[in-house]
Amino acid sequence: MRFIRRIIVVRAEDSPNVKRALAMKAAGQEPDGLTVVPGVLSWAEYSKRRRTWDQQRQAVGLDGEFYEGAELRLFPSAWLDAAMALPVPDRHRCRALGCDPAEGGDNTAWALVNEHGLANLISFKTADTSEITNRTIALGREYGVPADRWFFDRGGGGKQHADNLRAAGWPCRTVGFGESITLEPRRGFVRLKERREQREERYAYKNRRAEMYGVLRTLLDPQSGAGFGLPPELMLASRCDGGPCLRDQLAAMPLRYDGEGRLFLPPKQTDGDGESLVKAIGCSPDEADALVLAVWGMFAPTERRRIGAL
Repeated sequence: MRFIRRIIVVRAEDSPNVKRALAMKAAGQEPDGLTVVPGVLSWAEYSKRRRTWDQQRQAVGLDGEFYEGAELRLFPSAWLDAAMALPVPDRHRCRALGCDPAEGGDNTAWALVNEHGLANLISFKTADTSEITNRTIALGREYGVPADRWFFDRGGGGKQHADNLRAAGWPCRTVGFGESITLEPRRGFVRLKERREQREERYAYKNRRAEMYGVLRTLLDPQSGAGFGLPPELMLASRCDGGPCLRDQLAAMPLRYDGEGRLFLPPKQTDGDGESLVKAIGCSPDEADALVLAVWGMFAPTERRRIGAL
């Protein structure tokens, strides 16, 4: 018996909505975005994906091809080089602080950022954990960062440090890297377009770690026009334990998508032969985690406290 296998390739351009818009462009007309067949890919969404998706996602998700390019990185070297060439003005004035507290033998790292880029990066081992809260207060004061923009990794003792700071009157905040994506609630009437954007945002990332690193990836993408600088003296600074510098940490991170097309990162650590960030990088990404915490802190909405709440 002979089996015959046929592969049917369905490309994004096969959508009647996209095909009609492309025909209008070929005729020298501006596509009007009309949806002729509801429920299939629209011209607006197709255009957005062509603008924002990387080479791998376009090959698989739009062109129906097996990707044959080189292995992609979350932060391509060319992007990092471009960011390191950008100046970061007003480095004494920052908008957010990220702290990845030590867990086990890891480093405690602090990152301070403003809208122009990374202003400072401090990293060392903290045998006396009380030094973490004291140093955080000092850095917040020195760089003018309000306490509600101090963000701690909830793991590695971060929750306890944040609780102590709050008890002392510093309303800092925590983030769980492994938590699921939960969108900030919006009061009142929400338009259909906004609900659609919220749903797309929720399904773009597998968890909070992927979302936070995805935000940094967007800032460093030269096509975004954000112009987020990463000073070479901070990117290339040696760790106190001799581990990879911040640039090496970012450059080693793989770009991965799950079966649903969501961006994800390998777990920080894993047992056995499974993929992990520690194995890919060669150390715990303490400095990189502090950086994404600080970047996240710049864009996180202000917390609304209820009357009477502590």
